Amino acid sequence: MPDFKSLTENRYTLNDIFVKSSEVWLAVALLCFPMAHMVHLLVFTFLDNDNINEAGFIHLLGTGEYPGDYLTTIVSTSFLFAALFGIIGIISKLVSEAKNKSLINSDRIPGIFFFVFIVLAIISVALNGISRELMFGFTVRGEGFTSILAYFLFYYIGSSVRNERIKYIIIYSILGVGLVNSVMVLVNEYIVRVPISSHYYHASVYYNVNFYAYFLTLVIMLSAALVLKDKSKGRKIFAFISLCMNTFVLVLNNTFGCFVACFVAFIIMIIADSVIKKKFSFASLGLFGVFLAICFFCGFWYRSFFAQLLGLFTDIQLIVMDDENAADAGTLRWGLWTNTIRYIKEKPIVGYGFEGICDRLLKDAEQDKVHNEYLEYAADFGIPAALCYIGGLIAVYIKALKKRAQIDGATFCCLVAAFGYIGSAFFGNTMVFIAPFFFIILGLANAIGSKPYAIPCAAAESDDTACHSEPAEESNVSEADESDTIPEGDILE
Repeated sequence: MPDFKSLTENRYTLNDIFVKSSEVWLAVALLCFPMAHMVHLLVFTFLDNDNINEAGFIHLLGTGEYPGDYLTTIVSTSFLFAALFGIIGIISKLVSEAKNKSLINSDRIPGIFFFVFIVLAIISVALNGISRELMFGFTVRGEGFTSILAYFLFYYIGSSVRNERIKYIIIYSILGVGLVNSVMVLVNEYIVRVPISSHYYHASVYYNVNFYAYFLTLVIMLSAALVLKDKSKGRKIFAFISLCMNTFVLVLNNTFGCFVACFVAFIIMIIADSVIKKKFSFASLGLFGVFLAICFFCGFWYRSFFAQLLGLFTDIQLIVMDDENAADAGTLRWGLWTNTIRYIKEKPIVGYGFEGICDRLLKDAEQDKVHNEYLEYAADFGIPAALCYIGGLIAVYIKALKKRAQIDGATFCCLVAAFGYIGSAFFGNTMVFIAPFFFIILGLANAIGSKPYAIPCAAAESDDTACHSEPAEESNVSEADESDTIPEGDILE
C-alpha cells in the first residue's frame, strides 16, 4: 500500500498521479456504488420523498414515479462519479501499459465477449427504436438502457484492479452494506418498525423481496468464501456473522430461487477449493453445513420455507405432466418463460429492443418482466447478443480454471459470489440498485493475479532507494511470458 511518508516528502508529477496510480482511481470508482448505498441506508432511509425532493436531488437515470424511488436517484448519481473516476483509471492504465500489451490475449477474452454484446445491444435498440423513458428508466426499477451500459462499465473497471488489498477493501464495503441491510430487517422483525422506504420489511429498502434476495445471494457467498480465505481472524469472525445473519434473513425473505442458487454455489465452492488445495476442503463443507442448518432449522420456525420446497416438487410435476395450470409454476415464471421463448423465435437475430416485449408479456402472462436475465437479453437484443453475454461469463471461469494456481483469496471470493448471482439470474431480473454489485464482483473475479502496489515516487529516476519498487526479479521476465506470469485484467476495462 502507499508509503504516506514518501507521499508528503516527495514531489509528484501529473504522470505519477494520473498514470502510475491508476488502481487508486479504479478503487475510488468502484467504492462509489456501495458507499452511495450506505449513505442511503444510514441517512435517507429515514426521510420521506418530500424531504428528498426539497433537498434538490435530481433523478438522473429514473423518473421517481414510485414511493421511495429516491434510492435509484442516489444510486444513479453514484454511477456518474464512478464513471468519472473509472474512465480516468482506465485511460491511465491504458497509457501505462500500452507498450507491454498486445491487442488480444486470453485475459481479455471475457471483455471482448461483453463488448460485442454491447455493440449488438446498441444495434438492436437503434433498429427497434427507444423512448426517453426506456433510455433513462421508469417505474419501480428505474432501469434504462443507459443503466445496462453502466453495469458493464463497472465490470471493465473491476477487471482492471489486480491488487488483492484493494479487492478486499471493495469486498468488505459490500459486506458492510449487506450487514446494515440485514440488521434493519431484523430490527423491523423483532424490535421496532424502522421507517425504511420499502413497504415489505423482508425486502429491506429494495421494494420487493426478490430484488433484495439477489443481493443476499451475493453477500452470503462472499461471506462464506471470506471465512474460508481471509487470513485475518477478526475479519473471519465478521464474515461468519455476516454469513449467519444474511442466511437467516434469506429465510425470512422467502425467495426460494436464491436458496437454490446459494446451494449450487456452495457445492461449486467446495469443488473449487478442493481442486486448488489438491485435497478435500472440509472447511468449505462445514460452511455449507452452517448454511443448510440455518435454513432448515429456521424453516421449522417460518414454515413458508418448507412450503416453497414442497411447491417446487408440485411445480415440477405440473410441468412434466403438461397440466393446464403449468403456466403458474414457479410463481408464474413458467408461463413467462414459455411465452418469451415464443417471442424469441419470432425475432431471433436482433430481438425487440430494450424492454420491447414488456406490454405483450404483461398481456399474455400477467407480468412485464421475464424473470430470467438470459431469456430477457435474448428477447431484447437477440440470440447472438445473449450468447455473447453467456460466453463472457463462461470465459471468466475458463480463465480462472486455467490460472487456478494464481488465484488469490480475494479473487476466489469474487468467483464464488459471482457464480451465486449467475445462478439466481435464472429466476430474476437485473435491478439498477443491485446489478452493479454483481458486475463489480465479476470484474474483480476476472482480474486474476496481484501486483505489489505502491504509489510511485517522483525521485525514483534519480534515487531508486527513495521509494518502494517492485521486486527486481520481475525485470528478468520477458515480454512474451509476462501475461502468463502476472495476469492482467481486460485492457478494455
